[in-house]
Formats: sequence, C-alpha cells, structure tokens
Amino acid sequence: MTREHLFPKGIDSLLLEGDERSHFFLTRSPDYFVEGEPTVRDVCRVCNNGVLSELDAYALGLLRQCNRYLSEGETIVLHYDYDLLLRWLLKMCFNSARVHDNNVDMLRRARGYILGNSINPKRCAVFLRLIHSYVPTNFERSALAEKGEHGEMLHHKLFRCSLIMFPTSVKGEKVGRAITFKSLMFNVLMVTPKTSHAQFEQFCQDFLCTSPFAVRILAQRNSVEASAKGFNTLQALHGHFALQGHAHGEPWRKFEERRSARP
Repeated sequence: MTREHLFPKGIDSLLLEGDERSHFFLTRSPDYFVEGEPTVRDVCRVCNNGVLSELDAYALGLLRQCNRYLSEGETIVLHYDYDLLLRWLLKMCFNSARVHDNNVDMLRRARGYILGNSINPKRCAVFLRLIHSYVPTNFERSALAEKGEHGEMLHHKLFRCSLIMFPTSVKGEKVGRAITFKSLMFNVLMVTPKTSHAQFEQFCQDFLCTSPFAVRILAQRNSVEASAKGFNTLQALHGHFALQGHAHGEPWRKFEERRSARP
C-alpha cells in the first residue's frame, strides 16, 4: 500500500502565492490544522501511480479553466469530460469519507467506476455552483479581521472537500458532498440504488431549492454554463465554519455573535 494525497498533488501551485504554505483542516483532528498535504494509506502502488494519478492530472487541467475569483453576475463556460470529472469527484469524496469515517459504505460502491472498471453508479448527480467575491460591510470587515481575513474584497481562496446538508423529504441513506476550488463548487448527490428514480430526482430538487443558481452537469454534454449569482464568499465561509468553527477558535464565534446581535 502507498500513500495517496487527499487533494491532487500540485493543487498548491494553483492556490498559493509567494511563500505561502498550505494548511489543511481535518474534522477528525479538530484542535489543529495539518501543515502539508494529508494522505490516505490504503491504495495500491499500481492504482496510485496509474489511473488515480491520471484523474488528478485531468482535474488540475479542469480547474485551470477557472483559476480565478469571480465577480457577482459573471458567467463562465466550463468544458468537461463527464466520466473523468465524475470519477475524480467521487475519488475525492471517497478519500474524504475514509479520512473522516462517514459515507464510506455508500461511496465504496463507486470504486470500480473510479478506477475505470465499471459503469457510473446509479442515482448519482453533479451540480456546479459558483461563488462570487464579496465586498464586506464595515462591521463584517472588522469581525473578519479578527480571524485573519483582511482586504476591501473578500475572495474564496480555499480548496476543500466537505459535507453539504439541506432539508429533504427523501428518506434513507444519502450522500451530499461539495468539492470546492476558489470560485467553483461541485456538489455530488448520491442515494442508494434501491431508491426510486422519482425519489432521487426529488432529492436533487430539494437541493436546488436551497441552491437555485446551481446547474446540473449532464453526461450527454461536454460543457456547462453557470453564473455567479446568489452565493458569495461570506456565505460560503459561513457554511464552512458552521461545520468546522470549533477549529477556528474565538474570533469566528465572536463574529457570529455580532452578526446575530445586529438589528
């Protein structure tokens, strides 16, 4: 077995500037950030250096299409190979699931597809949501400064793989995960194969009720057009810290308290 990087090797070159060093947060290690690239050590050398490495190379090329911050209302066209994109996103989800010990059994059934040995799993969909930069108010700017966020414009600078949660009427085991790079957020939704097609589509509609400007990435197409509307950096960070705020200490809690106390 060899160590496989949780995030694609080389992602730092797209994210960081100058002498910045990467820091990663793992929910199973809530008291500190991991400096460097987290890994999982349960992947054979052949797969790691072959098909999985090829998927990461494809992903890096895809992310370079929008390696920037977007303004509100800006529209992009993202060109993709559906199978390569979905296989990479599911690989990211499965890696994260094993690191954090959640959704593992659900995502394990996609292993053959990730490795290119089987067809794509049933009841699985991908959506693209764009995050636009945001000009914080004076109150927000002061509060954000306490946690190290400075500047007149707030940009989404993170690369992360996380859970997403939203109200749904669909019962049973489900997967909702987001893989986010700067202004791009890919949302992967999955239910068990026993779930009816109608119930799965309802699950997708429930997601769109909370993310109305997200667009579905379709297998029969090779490009998708999306607009950066209705979802700004502050909102994206709010969701991030709502799940992981305990790792960021007092500054974020103070920020949330002040926001809730505003008239």
